[in-house]
Amino acid sequence: MDQEMMQIEQMIADDPEFENYSLSISGNQATVTAYAVDKCKRTSEEAVDEYTDAFSAYTGADISIAPSGGSSSAMSGNYSTDTVDIVIEGEDIDALTQACEQIEEQMYAIPGVIHVKSDAATMQTAGHIVVDPQKAASVGLAPAQVALDLYQTMNGVTAAHMEISGSEYDIILNYADGVYEDINQLMSKTLSGPMGNQVVLQDIATVEYDQQLQMIQKTGGKIQNTVSATAAEGMKGDVTREITRKAAEMEFPGDVVLSSSLIEDMRGENLTAI
Repeated sequence: MDQEMMQIEQMIADDPEFENYSLSISGNQATVTAYAVDKCKRTSEEAVDEYTDAFSAYTGADISIAPSGGSSSAMSGNYSTDTVDIVIEGEDIDALTQACEQIEEQMYAIPGVIHVKSDAATMQTAGHIVVDPQKAASVGLAPAQVALDLYQTMNGVTAAHMEISGSEYDIILNYADGVYEDINQLMSKTLSGPMGNQVVLQDIATVEYDQQLQMIQKTGGKIQNTVSATAAEGMKGDVTREITRKAAEMEFPGDVVLSSSLIEDMRGENLTAI
């Protein structure tokens, strides 16, 4: 993410249509706010389309582009995102996840689609490692120290910096692939205290799971999922027709089908076209 964030920041800094920008980072999330020059020739819609298209190839992060609400900026102005939604439903979560990936691939292949996003991630159960402060303190560790150790285990440690042709690069040390791939391996990790004493993570921490499935929208006992495509300015009509056609022709895994309400909408559009 660090490398991609640097590339994004540099792209915005080099844009002559931006007067300045601000960057804020919190955990694994970063927000860049760019401010347009006076008498900017580019509209908010054009800027959003341009950067959404430019960042669509970035696979290491989920990037969303939207205009700011500042009234003094040429990037202000109300902008309604031109999205086209496909709603699917089924009972098997794995099949729904596969169907979402299938739809996303088809959407990206359609001319005029500049961004695709689904809520498939909400179908996964999230786990959190909760450190017991008293147990950690017994070996001379604070919960924040344990959290930092785990973060570096998963993301690597910046060991040094080097400069090549005027550009600075981080040298990051990571564990070998496969060492900490699942929660069981992570909970078996040995931590070292300040006095050299060692403790296994599972002795001072537990794993708690958020049952996110309870928040998934269900209709008639089936789980629903939405895949949304953002269309470039002025192309929503063409994109909608092509996505609707492709969705009607697709064969989904397991028990996954298009939602009944979406099928009715498709039939209505076909009758209107006739």
